[in-house]
Amino acid sequence: MRLALALLLLAGCERDAPAPRDEPAGSAAAPGGDCTMVGEALTSMELGNYAPVEDRRPKVAAYRATCVAQKLTKLEADCVIAARTMEQLRTCPKPVMFPPYKATVPGEVIKGLPAVCSQYLLTLERYASCSGIPIEARRSIGTSVAEMRKNWSIFSEATPMPKAVIDACTQGNAAILQAMTSFGC
Repeated sequence: MRLALALLLLAGCERDAPAPRDEPAGSAAAPGGDCTMVGEALTSMELGNYAPVEDRRPKVAAYRATCVAQKLTKLEADCVIAARTMEQLRTCPKPVMFPPYKATVPGEVIKGLPAVCSQYLLTLERYASCSGIPIEARRSIGTSVAEMRKNWSIFSEATPMPKAVIDACTQGNAAILQAMTSFGC
Protein backbone atom coordinates (compact mmCIF):
# COMPACT_ATOMS: atom_id res chain seq x y z
CA MET A 1 0.00 0.00 0.00
CA ARG A 2 2.81 2.40 0.95
CA LEU A 3 4.66 1.49 -2.23
CA ALA A 4 1.57 2.25 -4.32
CA LEU A 5 1.16 5.63 -2.56
CA ALA A 6 4.85 6.46 -3.12
CA LEU A 7 4.58 5.61 -6.83
CA LEU A 8 1.44 7.71 -7.12
CA LEU A 9 3.21 10.69 -5.51
CA LEU A 10 6.24 10.28 -7.77
CA ALA A 11 4.02 10.14 -10.84
CA GLY A 12 2.27 13.33 -9.73
CA CYS A 13 5.62 15.09 -9.18
CA GLU A 14 6.85 14.12 -12.63
CA ARG A 15 3.70 15.49 -14.23
CA ASP A 16 4.16 18.87 -12.49
CA ALA A 17 7.88 19.07 -13.18
CA PRO A 18 8.85 21.64 -15.80
CA ALA A 19 9.24 20.24 -19.29
CA PRO A 20 12.86 19.61 -20.16
CA ARG A 21 14.39 22.29 -22.37
CA ASP A 22 15.72 21.13 -25.66
CA GLU A 23 19.01 22.94 -25.14
CA PRO A 24 21.79 20.38 -25.46
CA ALA A 25 23.60 19.29 -22.32
CA GLY A 26 26.45 21.66 -21.55
CA SER A 27 24.97 24.29 -23.86
CA ALA A 28 26.34 27.81 -23.73
CA ALA A 29 22.84 29.32 -23.59
CA ALA A 30 22.39 31.87 -20.82
CA PRO A 31 20.16 30.94 -17.91
CA GLY A 32 16.57 31.11 -18.99
CA GLY A 33 17.17 32.03 -22.65
CA ASP A 34 14.98 29.72 -24.75
CA CYS A 35 16.97 29.69 -27.97
CA THR A 36 14.68 27.21 -29.72
CA MET A 37 11.73 29.58 -29.28
CA VAL A 38 13.92 32.50 -30.40
CA GLY A 39 14.76 30.51 -33.56
CA GLU A 40 11.09 29.74 -34.19
CA ALA A 41 10.00 33.36 -33.63
CA LEU A 42 12.66 34.83 -35.91
CA THR A 43 12.03 32.25 -38.61
CA SER A 44 8.31 33.10 -38.52
CA MET A 45 9.19 36.78 -38.80
CA GLU A 46 11.43 36.14 -41.80
CA LEU A 47 9.53 33.42 -43.67
CA GLY A 48 6.00 33.68 -42.31
CA ASN A 49 4.15 31.12 -40.24
CA TYR A 50 3.16 28.91 -43.16
CA ALA A 51 6.54 28.31 -44.77
CA PRO A 52 7.23 24.63 -45.51
CA VAL A 53 9.05 22.71 -42.79
CA GLU A 54 12.00 22.03 -45.09
CA ASP A 55 12.47 25.82 -45.53
CA ARG A 56 11.94 26.56 -41.83
CA ARG A 57 14.19 23.92 -40.29
CA PRO A 58 17.59 25.34 -41.41
CA LYS A 59 16.53 28.89 -40.52
CA VAL A 60 15.39 27.84 -37.02
CA ALA A 61 18.69 26.03 -36.50
CA ALA A 62 20.74 29.01 -37.67
CA TYR A 63 18.84 31.51 -35.48
CA ARG A 64 19.01 29.11 -32.54
CA ALA A 65 22.79 28.79 -32.97
CA THR A 66 23.14 32.58 -33.05
CA CYS A 67 21.05 32.87 -29.89
CA VAL A 68 23.21 30.29 -28.10
CA ALA A 69 26.42 31.97 -29.29
CA GLN A 70 25.19 35.36 -28.08
CA LYS A 71 24.10 33.88 -24.71
CA LEU A 72 20.68 35.50 -24.55
CA THR A 73 19.26 35.85 -21.07
CA LYS A 74 15.63 35.01 -20.35
CA LEU A 75 14.71 38.72 -20.57
CA GLU A 76 16.48 39.14 -23.92
CA ALA A 77 15.04 35.93 -25.36
CA ASP A 78 11.51 36.76 -24.17
CA CYS A 79 11.71 40.17 -25.84
CA VAL A 80 12.80 38.60 -29.15
CA ILE A 81 10.06 35.97 -28.91
CA ALA A 82 7.39 38.63 -28.23
CA ALA A 83 8.49 40.92 -31.09
CA ARG A 84 6.25 40.80 -34.16
CA THR A 85 8.14 43.27 -36.37
CA MET A 86 11.76 44.21 -36.96
CA GLU A 87 11.01 47.59 -35.38
CA GLN A 88 9.83 45.89 -32.18
CA LEU A 89 12.84 43.58 -32.30
CA ARG A 90 15.15 46.58 -32.37
CA THR A 91 13.71 47.78 -29.04
CA CYS A 92 14.82 44.60 -27.24
CA PRO A 93 17.67 44.95 -24.71
CA LYS A 94 19.93 43.01 -27.07
CA PRO A 95 18.65 43.21 -30.66
CA VAL A 96 20.88 40.37 -31.74
CA MET A 97 19.40 39.17 -34.99
CA PHE A 98 19.22 42.24 -37.18
CA PRO A 99 21.90 44.87 -37.61
CA PRO A 100 21.18 48.47 -36.60
CA TYR A 101 20.01 51.03 -39.13
CA LYS A 102 22.71 52.92 -40.97
CA ALA A 103 22.28 56.60 -41.65
CA THR A 104 21.91 57.26 -45.36
CA VAL A 105 21.11 60.38 -47.31
CA PRO A 106 18.86 60.83 -50.33
CA GLY A 107 20.69 60.08 -53.56
CA GLU A 108 23.20 57.80 -51.82
CA VAL A 109 23.52 54.19 -52.92
CA ILE A 110 23.21 51.87 -49.92
CA LYS A 111 26.20 49.52 -49.82
CA GLY A 112 25.06 45.90 -50.02
CA LEU A 113 21.63 46.73 -51.47
CA PRO A 114 20.92 45.04 -54.82
CA ALA A 115 21.53 47.44 -57.71
CA VAL A 116 17.92 47.25 -58.91
CA CYS A 117 16.66 48.27 -55.45
CA SER A 118 19.17 51.13 -55.24
CA GLN A 119 17.91 52.31 -58.62
CA TYR A 120 14.31 52.04 -57.39
CA LEU A 121 15.08 54.23 -54.36
CA LEU A 122 16.79 56.83 -56.55
CA THR A 123 13.84 56.82 -58.99
CA LEU A 124 11.38 57.26 -56.10
CA GLU A 125 13.44 60.18 -54.76
CA ARG A 126 13.33 61.85 -58.19
CA TYR A 127 9.58 61.18 -58.33
CA ALA A 128 9.10 62.80 -54.90
CA SER A 129 10.67 66.01 -56.20
CA CYS A 130 8.68 66.19 -59.44
CA SER A 131 6.88 69.54 -59.70
CA GLY A 132 4.09 67.96 -61.78
CA ILE A 133 2.82 66.10 -58.69
CA PRO A 134 0.74 67.92 -56.04
CA ILE A 135 2.80 69.05 -53.04
CA GLU A 136 0.88 66.87 -50.55
CA ALA A 137 1.58 63.79 -52.65
CA ARG A 138 5.27 64.74 -52.95
CA ARG A 139 5.52 65.07 -49.17
CA SER A 140 3.84 61.72 -48.64
CA ILE A 141 6.05 60.01 -51.20
CA GLY A 142 9.14 61.66 -49.69
CA THR A 143 8.24 60.44 -46.19
CA SER A 144 7.64 56.91 -47.48
CA VAL A 145 10.91 56.86 -49.40
CA ALA A 146 12.85 58.11 -46.34
CA GLU A 147 11.32 55.31 -44.25
CA MET A 148 12.08 52.77 -46.98
CA ARG A 149 15.68 54.01 -47.17
CA LYS A 150 16.02 53.64 -43.37
CA ASN A 151 14.54 50.13 -43.34
CA TRP A 152 16.60 48.96 -46.29
CA SER A 153 19.86 50.20 -44.75
CA ILE A 154 20.12 46.93 -42.79
CA PHE A 155 20.56 44.78 -45.89
CA SER A 156 24.05 43.68 -46.87
CA GLU A 157 25.90 40.66 -48.17
CA ALA A 158 25.53 39.15 -44.68
CA THR A 159 21.82 40.00 -44.46
CA PRO A 160 20.59 39.73 -48.07
CA MET A 161 17.32 41.19 -49.26
CA PRO A 162 14.62 38.60 -50.01
CA LYS A 163 14.24 37.74 -53.71
CA ALA A 164 10.56 38.77 -53.69
CA VAL A 165 11.58 42.30 -52.69
CA ILE A 166 14.23 42.41 -55.41
CA ASP A 167 11.60 41.39 -57.97
CA ALA A 168 9.26 44.07 -56.60
CA CYS A 169 12.03 46.67 -57.03
CA THR A 170 12.23 45.82 -60.73
CA GLN A 171 8.47 46.10 -61.22
CA GLY A 172 8.19 49.19 -59.02
CA ASN A 173 10.95 51.02 -60.88
CA ALA A 174 9.24 50.43 -64.22
CA ALA A 175 5.89 51.64 -62.81
CA ILE A 176 7.38 54.79 -61.27
CA LEU A 177 9.24 55.66 -64.48
CA GLN A 178 5.94 55.37 -66.36
CA ALA A 179 4.15 57.54 -63.77
CA MET A 180 6.95 60.14 -64.00
CA THR A 181 6.43 60.33 -67.77
CA SER A 182 2.69 60.89 -67.34
CA PHE A 183 3.36 63.77 -64.89
CA GLY A 184 6.02 65.27 -67.15
CA CYS A 185 8.88 64.64 -64.72
